[in-house]
Amino acid sequence: MIRRASLFLVAVRAAHIHSTSSRLMLTSSGLTTSELEKSFGSLFREASKATGEAKPWIAMVVTAQMAPSNSGSKRSPGELRRRRWADARKKGRQLQQQIAGDVGAQVKCIDCAHDTTATISEAISQAQCIWVTGGNTFFLWHHMRRSGTDAMIRQRLKDGALYVGCSAGSIVAGLSLETAHWKGWDDDTVVDVDWTDESNRRTMGLTQHVIFPHYEPQWADLVEERRGACAHALLCLDESSAFISAPDVREVGEAAEAASVGAD
Repeated sequence: MIRRASLFLVAVRAAHIHSTSSRLMLTSSGLTTSELEKSFGSLFREASKATGEAKPWIAMVVTAQMAPSNSGSKRSPGELRRRRWADARKKGRQLQQQIAGDVGAQVKCIDCAHDTTATISEAISQAQCIWVTGGNTFFLWHHMRRSGTDAMIRQRLKDGALYVGCSAGSIVAGLSLETAHWKGWDDDTVVDVDWTDESNRRTMGLTQHVIFPHYEPQWADLVEERRGACAHALLCLDESSAFISAPDVREVGEAAEAASVGAD
């Protein structure tokens, strides 16, 4: 299926959009449709065969949603963090329930801003799927780099594991986090990083795109304005679509259009 609007192209696996050495599923908000659930199940089973792991396991990186906020709350920083962690674990349980009838995988939440290197490494090295949730993109990417989680993920994908990104998790899978600045949703001052430095904006590069999640028609003018200055191919995702790529997918038909925004 290829879904189009005047300023973006989004795709799911059936479009055979891209072939890479990694299994990827990049979304705005996860498995929002039955079609995406089916695609995830297929990709997960392929990853299980490739990694040779018998126990179905998902390592959920929840760091983006653990970012502190300037909400003016009277609760202590420790209490606020505990509440964010509880919410993150709840999302893990919800995902586990959602996929129970298909892949039946267990979900382990990890936070690369807080957990030890050993804890992160153990979870990722055993997982058939690394699922990176949404939240503050800048907080997520800073701590992925600082902790070495990005390198651990790259290595596990080489083993055949599946990467699923949601919102911020999709952005950091691309070539740059520059699109995280476009809507102004994420506070880039939450970590002390010079984001004007291109090397700090450069992300994992699991696909040769920059990712703009949560696309809606209201963002059409913004995308049109910003994409001209974008140094890389731009891929926009709405709430019901995903960009899916795997080693066994081959470019056919309209695949070349996936690198451009503005196809009618």
